[in-house]
Amino acid sequence: MVELVKSGKQQTPTDRILQLKRQGLDNDQVIQTLQREGFKSSQIFDAMQQSELKESIEGPVGLDSDFSTQ
Repeated sequence: MVELVKSGKQQTPTDRILQLKRQGLDNDQVIQTLQREGFKSSQIFDAMQQSELKESIEGPVGLDSDFSTQ
């Protein structure tokens, strides 16, 4: 299994998908990125479903922004 390290912890494919979506990538780009990073197709598609469920509960993922307006 691929291990992506984020602050000393293994990053799950679901977390990686959410991160890539926050960067503005569409689903096709996310899938291609995860495939290049070594995730299996089954992991990617399971994680895509999980990320969609998570978004439906928590709200859609927006673009990362260091410039928040109040």
